[in-house]
Amino acid sequence: MLTKQTIPRHRADNEREYRDIIQGGMKLEEEMHALEPIKEEVLHLSSEKMELEALCKELSAKLEQTQFEKRQIPGMRAELQGLQEEIFRARVAYEAEKRSKVVLLEQRQTIERDFINMKIEAQRLQAELEKRRSGVLRHHAFGSYCNR
Repeated sequence: MLTKQTIPRHRADNEREYRDIIQGGMKLEEEMHALEPIKEEVLHLSSEKMELEALCKELSAKLEQTQFEKRQIPGMRAELQGLQEEIFRARVAYEAEKRSKVVLLEQRQTIERDFINMKIEAQRLQAELEKRRSGVLRHHAFGSYCNR
């Protein structure tokens, strides 16, 4: 049964519960305000985490590219060595051509000198022949024969 004291006791209990609930709510609100900087820090750290993950992916892609390029190095070295050998052979051939050009030039100059000397000799012989012919004709014209 309900007595006169029971209702005020329930009211007092209810008021105590309301006060406890209100105080709990106020404590939660204070804790939420206290957690606000932490919340901002968490958001900032989350943003940094995403940036770092993106950077990690980028570095991973660069690493893969570097590893791919590293695998290409032996082939490139072999190609480079082949090119160096080809350049060496080309230089040797060039030097040989250069030497043979000098020899050919010397031969050409010798042939030109010989040609000029032969031409001079031919002109000399032609002049001598003309001299002899004109002398023979002159002596025949006057009736005297002279053998020179």
